[in-house]
Amino acid sequence: MCKISIPLLSNYAFITLGCNIDKGIHIPYVLNLLADKVVICGQTPLMTTEPIDFPYPSDDFANIAFVVKTSLSQQEFCDFLHQLEQDCGRNEENSRLYPEFVPMDLDLILWNESLVKPRDLSRGYVQDGLAYFGIKIDKLDDFYKCL
Repeated sequence: MCKISIPLLSNYAFITLGCNIDKGIHIPYVLNLLADKVVICGQTPLMTTEPIDFPYPSDDFANIAFVVKTSLSQQEFCDFLHQLEQDCGRNEENSRLYPEFVPMDLDLILWNESLVKPRDLSRGYVQDGLAYFGIKIDKLDDFYKCL
Protein backbone atom coordinates (compact mmCIF):
# COMPACT_ATOMS: atom_id res chain seq x y z
CA MET A 1 0.00 0.00 0.00
CA CYS A 2 1.29 3.45 -0.93
CA LYS A 3 0.79 6.41 1.38
CA ILE A 4 -0.15 9.64 -0.34
CA SER A 5 0.39 12.88 1.48
CA ILE A 6 -2.14 15.52 0.55
CA PRO A 7 -1.27 18.97 1.88
CA LEU A 8 -4.00 20.81 3.70
CA LEU A 9 -5.12 23.91 1.87
CA SER A 10 -5.29 25.95 5.01
CA ASN A 11 -4.36 29.47 3.95
CA TYR A 12 -6.55 32.00 2.19
CA ALA A 13 -5.37 35.07 0.36
CA PHE A 14 -6.91 38.03 -1.40
CA ILE A 15 -4.57 39.20 -4.14
CA THR A 16 -4.68 41.70 -6.95
CA LEU A 17 -3.10 41.60 -10.37
CA GLY A 18 -2.23 44.70 -12.35
CA CYS A 19 -0.63 45.02 -15.77
CA ASN A 20 -0.25 47.89 -18.26
CA ILE A 21 1.75 46.28 -21.11
CA ASP A 22 1.41 43.07 -23.09
CA LYS A 23 -1.81 42.33 -21.20
CA GLY A 24 -2.89 39.64 -23.65
CA ILE A 25 0.31 37.71 -22.97
CA HIS A 26 1.05 38.32 -19.30
CA ILE A 27 -2.42 37.91 -17.82
CA PRO A 28 -3.15 34.46 -19.33
CA TYR A 29 0.38 33.33 -18.41
CA VAL A 30 -0.10 34.32 -14.76
CA LEU A 31 -3.63 32.91 -14.60
CA ASN A 32 -2.41 29.51 -15.82
CA LEU A 33 0.51 29.32 -13.38
CA LEU A 34 -1.57 30.62 -10.51
CA ALA A 35 -4.21 27.94 -11.16
CA ASP A 36 -1.45 25.29 -11.18
CA LYS A 37 -0.15 26.34 -7.75
CA VAL A 38 -3.25 27.36 -5.76
CA VAL A 39 -7.00 26.83 -5.72
CA ILE A 40 -8.67 29.89 -7.18
CA CYS A 41 -11.86 30.28 -5.15
CA GLY A 42 -12.97 33.23 -7.25
CA GLN A 43 -11.83 36.05 -9.45
CA THR A 44 -13.38 39.34 -10.47
CA PRO A 45 -14.01 40.27 -14.06
CA LEU A 46 -11.17 42.25 -15.59
CA MET A 47 -11.26 45.89 -14.47
CA THR A 48 -9.60 48.69 -16.43
CA THR A 49 -8.26 51.59 -14.39
CA GLU A 50 -6.20 54.67 -14.95
CA PRO A 51 -2.77 54.67 -13.32
CA ILE A 52 -2.86 55.56 -9.62
CA ASP A 53 0.01 57.49 -7.97
CA PHE A 54 1.98 57.02 -11.17
CA PRO A 55 4.23 59.94 -12.17
CA TYR A 56 4.82 58.73 -15.77
CA PRO A 57 2.57 58.71 -18.83
CA SER A 58 1.20 55.19 -19.02
CA ASP A 59 -1.47 53.02 -20.58
CA ASP A 60 -4.44 52.08 -18.45
CA PHE A 61 -4.01 49.09 -16.16
CA ALA A 62 -5.88 45.81 -16.40
CA ASN A 63 -6.72 44.61 -12.88
CA ILE A 64 -8.18 41.40 -11.49
CA ALA A 65 -8.74 40.48 -7.84
CA PHE A 66 -8.66 36.89 -6.58
CA VAL A 67 -9.46 34.86 -3.51
CA VAL A 68 -7.21 31.81 -3.41
CA LYS A 69 -6.63 28.89 -1.07
CA THR A 70 -3.18 27.37 -0.67
CA SER A 71 -0.99 25.10 1.40
CA LEU A 72 1.97 27.46 0.90
CA SER A 73 3.24 29.59 3.77
CA GLN A 74 2.88 33.35 3.43
CA GLN A 75 6.57 33.70 2.54
CA GLU A 76 6.40 30.89 -0.03
CA PHE A 77 3.31 32.47 -1.56
CA CYS A 78 4.95 35.93 -1.72
CA ASP A 79 8.05 34.36 -3.32
CA PHE A 80 5.79 32.65 -5.88
CA LEU A 81 4.03 35.94 -6.73
CA HIS A 82 7.39 37.69 -7.04
CA GLN A 83 8.64 34.96 -9.39
CA LEU A 84 5.56 35.40 -11.58
CA GLU A 85 6.27 39.14 -11.79
CA GLN A 86 9.86 38.43 -12.80
CA ASP A 87 8.74 35.85 -15.37
CA CYS A 88 6.71 38.62 -17.03
CA GLY A 89 9.73 40.93 -17.14
CA ARG A 90 9.38 42.94 -13.97
CA ASN A 91 12.76 43.47 -12.36
CA GLU A 92 14.83 46.27 -10.87
CA GLU A 93 16.64 47.14 -14.07
CA ASN A 94 13.49 47.29 -16.22
CA SER A 95 11.67 49.26 -13.53
CA ARG A 96 14.54 51.76 -13.45
CA LEU A 97 14.90 52.05 -17.25
CA TYR A 98 11.19 51.92 -18.11
CA PRO A 99 9.23 52.94 -15.01
CA GLU A 100 6.08 53.60 -17.04
CA PHE A 101 5.83 49.93 -18.02
CA VAL A 102 4.45 47.47 -15.49
CA PRO A 103 4.38 44.03 -17.12
CA MET A 104 2.92 42.44 -13.96
CA ASP A 105 2.16 43.59 -10.43
CA LEU A 106 0.83 41.01 -7.97
CA ASP A 107 -0.06 42.27 -4.51
CA LEU A 108 -0.99 40.24 -1.47
CA ILE A 109 -3.65 42.32 0.27
CA LEU A 110 -5.05 39.83 2.79
CA TRP A 111 -3.54 36.67 4.24
CA ASN A 112 -6.07 34.69 6.25
CA GLU A 113 -7.38 37.24 8.76
CA SER A 114 -4.39 39.60 8.40
CA LEU A 115 -4.37 42.80 6.38
CA VAL A 116 -0.98 42.73 4.65
CA LYS A 117 -1.13 45.86 2.49
CA PRO A 118 -3.48 48.41 4.10
CA ARG A 119 -2.34 51.23 1.79
CA ASP A 120 -3.98 49.50 -1.17
CA LEU A 121 -7.42 49.53 0.49
CA SER A 122 -7.86 53.08 -0.84
CA ARG A 123 -7.58 51.90 -4.45
CA GLY A 124 -10.85 51.57 -6.31
CA TYR A 125 -10.08 48.21 -7.92
CA VAL A 126 -9.20 46.74 -4.50
CA GLN A 127 -12.42 48.10 -2.99
CA ASP A 128 -14.37 46.75 -5.99
CA GLY A 129 -12.71 43.35 -5.59
CA LEU A 130 -13.48 43.18 -1.89
CA ALA A 131 -17.10 44.17 -2.57
CA TYR A 132 -17.35 41.59 -5.38
CA PHE A 133 -16.54 38.82 -2.91
CA GLY A 134 -18.49 40.37 -0.04
CA ILE A 135 -15.33 40.76 2.03
CA LYS A 136 -15.59 43.17 4.93
CA ILE A 137 -12.23 43.91 6.53
CA ASP A 138 -13.72 43.88 10.03
CA LYS A 139 -15.33 40.44 9.45
CA LEU A 140 -12.64 38.46 7.64
CA ASP A 141 -13.06 35.31 9.67
CA ASP A 142 -16.79 35.22 8.80
CA PHE A 143 -15.99 35.45 5.08
CA TYR A 144 -13.39 32.69 5.04
CA LYS A 145 -15.69 30.32 6.94
CA CYS A 146 -18.05 30.49 3.95
CA LEU A 147 -15.45 29.22 1.48
